[in-house]
Order: sequence, then structure tokens, then C-alpha cells
Amino acid sequence: MRAINEFRDVKKKVAKSAGMIEDIVKSVEDAVVLREYDFESRKENIQLPSVMEFYNYFEEHMKKNIEELVEKYKLIGDNFLRNIEESILNSSTKNAKIMKDYYYYWERRVYNALVKMILRALLTFKNLIQ
Repeated sequence: MRAINEFRDVKKKVAKSAGMIEDIVKSVEDAVVLREYDFESRKENIQLPSVMEFYNYFEEHMKKNIEELVEKYKLIGDNFLRNIEESILNSSTKNAKIMKDYYYYWERRVYNALVKMILRALLTFKNLIQ
């Protein structure tokens, strides 16, 4: 019974950390780094924004979002993957050979989330310049 309870505790810890990683990956995937620009409200002013106004509008938003995403991404390896390894192997190297496939899984998930985020930004950019 003790071994079953220990296993159950380890499973809960791993599931909790994996859920937190999944939340971070989802936030990367759903991130809007290039926001829409409301040209319709500018029509009333009849004046288009200057290049610097236009650039700053996007740059500030993008910089803020990217910084937040980087901080979240750092938590994956620094906290959650380390916690999972500690729970399973009682080590915190973040380089355990037995965990290689697990680390690779999360690397692919982050990569795919980044690709989706970038594609969404490129589509937004395409719509802006049309």
C-alpha cells in the first residue's frame, strides 16, 4: 500500500508539472505578437500615422509579449521539467538519459507552438499590408 501511495504521489506531481508546461506551451501557441491595426478609426482623422508611430505601435506590443513568453519558457526547464525529474529519478540534472524522449516531446511541443505563433503573426502582417 505504501508503494502504491508513493507512486500515486509521484504521478500527481508529474501530472501537475506537465499541466503547467502544457499551459505555457498553449500560451505561446495562442500569443498575439503582431496585433491588428485599426485603419478605420484613422479614416476620421484623414491622416495616416507616421512610419515611427506605426512602428512603435507594433514594436512595444511585440516586445512586451515576447518578454513575457521568454519568462514563461524559462520556467519549463528551470522549474517544471526539473521537478518531474526530481520526482521520478531523485536527480535534477535536466540531462537524464532516461528522460531524453520526454524532453524531446516538450521541445517539439514548444517548437510547434512557436511555429503557430509566427504563422499567425505573418498572416496578420499580410493582412496589414494588403
